[in-house]
Amino acid sequence: MRDSTDTQMPKLLLVHDGELRDVASLIGSLGVGHVERRGGPHPEDNATVWDLVVASSRRGVALDFSHQDTPPAVIAILEHDSRTLRNQLQRVGIRTLVRRPVHPAALRALILHSLYKGPEKRRTPRVSVGAEVQIRAGWRSRKALLADLSRGGCRLLLDKPVPRGKSLTLTVPAEVSGDKPFTLKARVLEEGSCEDDGFHTHQVTARFEGLAIKQLRRLSATLARYAGGPARYAAASSDDAQRLATLGAEAGRVLVGREPSLSSMRVDPNPDLAVGMEVHLGAHLAEHSDPVRLRARVERDDGDRGLLLRFDPVDQTMRDGLKTILDSLLKCGKNRGGEVEDGLGGPILITEILAAV
Repeated sequence: MRDSTDTQMPKLLLVHDGELRDVASLIGSLGVGHVERRGGPHPEDNATVWDLVVASSRRGVALDFSHQDTPPAVIAILEHDSRTLRNQLQRVGIRTLVRRPVHPAALRALILHSLYKGPEKRRTPRVSVGAEVQIRAGWRSRKALLADLSRGGCRLLLDKPVPRGKSLTLTVPAEVSGDKPFTLKARVLEEGSCEDDGFHTHQVTARFEGLAIKQLRRLSATLARYAGGPARYAAASSDDAQRLATLGAEAGRVLVGREPSLSSMRVDPNPDLAVGMEVHLGAHLAEHSDPVRLRARVERDDGDRGLLLRFDPVDQTMRDGLKTILDSLLKCGKNRGGEVEDGLGGPILITEILAAV
């Protein structure tokens, strides 16, 4: 048994008999708090509140979290597949099955998505900042007060209004980021007046657009600095807080596609995506070392049912790559009779957002 639990980090349980050594190494590289059991779970494990449980198929059937009000997400990794085994795992409430072989990058993405899924869990919240920044909306730059900040956008206080729908560039200075200055592009969602303090007479709410991975990392590090509030950010800038924010940002880029087809897939609600946005995705397959690149557009927002992404296969290379992915997924999602499995949610397509415009 290995225990690297940290109360400041997610709690993950890994249960196996040695066949998931590669998974144990992957989890260890994330630096999240976890407990590894070899030879089966301890009696107290079923009573512990975990964020995520990863288990071999043999040990997964011994898990029982049915008595918990909010059972953890459970991922079972199958070395071999059979209908009997799937039925056993389904009876104990396991809905996510990963069949070998699986690309390490895809497995990492699925684990992060499961750990940080949903705003009620560990997605980075909105934080108060209260620091001066620079914005450019048009030709001229001007000062603004960054009132609060999140991964999806910000609220700014200014001396003059910026119209709804207007694009702007926000420059976060080094004294706010704690590192190098960086810029973020955003679009104004709401504009209105605020209490006059002698300078800030208007406020705008803006949504970030087209963030690159480097920008997301710097944004996450800034959020970690201010996690304890504008007057206490220095105390919150520990290595654990930085790592937590970085992993949260990485998890936020993971999309788990359901009902995938050559034309579309459905993903869970995501605060960083909006109807009309173009999304560039990378999908990992066991047979390929490099991700297959896909392009899609957010076509519809169905509320709690999630978002519908429509693929845009403008060239044959992308279409062939998508077909290869789907052929692989459908083989995994069918039973020996060739029928798509019911009850386990069907095949899923794990992708990572490379860019969103």
